[in-house]
Amino acid sequence: MNATEEKTYHGWRDKGTAVVTVTENGIQRVLGPRLDEVNHSPTGFEWGYGGSGPAQLAYVLVREVIGPDEAFALYQDFKSDVVALLPPTWTLTEGQIHGWVEKVQAGSRVRKG
Repeated sequence: MNATEEKTYHGWRDKGTAVVTVTENGIQRVLGPRLDEVNHSPTGFEWGYGGSGPAQLAYVLVREVIGPDEAFALYQDFKSDVVALLPPTWTLTEGQIHGWVEKVQAGSRVRKG
């Protein structure tokens, strides 16, 4: 996969509402919450702390990269390690998420706090 094909995820707030999009092959779409699979936050995504909205976002981001079965086992750690630390406006690439997954699966995850 070349850099132009890599998915890029963007998060920001619009009038206080958290918005997350994914861009792939130059096409941007709003990222859906996948409440049919994991339902932590029917009110939507959040980030910057360790609550239910961040858990929903963590699941969807990891799911997008590695699929639902593996994501279910890892997303709470991704929430703690990555999503809880995201600033108000952020960008993550598919490669960054996959890199985190590889480190965790290799056993090199370092707990914070």
